[in-house]
Amino acid sequence: MDIHVFDFHMTAWQVAVTIGLLFMIAEVFVPGFVMFPIGLAFMATAPITLWVDSFAGQIAVLAGLLIVTFVIFHKLIPRTQPHERLSNVDDMIGKTATVEVDIDNDANAGYVKLYGDSWRAVNLEDGTIGKGSKVKIEQLDGNKVLVRKI
Repeated sequence: MDIHVFDFHMTAWQVAVTIGLLFMIAEVFVPGFVMFPIGLAFMATAPITLWVDSFAGQIAVLAGLLIVTFVIFHKLIPRTQPHERLSNVDDMIGKTATVEVDIDNDANAGYVKLYGDSWRAVNLEDGTIGKGSKVKIEQLDGNKVLVRKI
């Protein structure tokens, strides 16, 4: 099948290769790694156009190859972002902090210092934890940390 574009005579395989190359080049400018598999499908379709004369048949081959390339790339390319995102605050769980102000649950008082920041602290056990003591952050409750003395 011949295609005439602006007085240029191009065969179907040349059109497929050209479009494939354009998609592959576009991958450099578009995030998400989507353009490359599309370009690859066009490139893989190019030699098949030599045997399949009908335009509908060529489109069907291209559609099938698009599906195959996306399935293969989805399996081979690892996700760049984890499914569960943890914030910096969530990273505090399990860390050791220093008591800055005595932790007394009855008096609703107590602060710990971690990473240079002060956090309102609640003792998970009975009793008071004195200033300068080391505690382990067990849980978070809003803007409070729940701690145990080490």
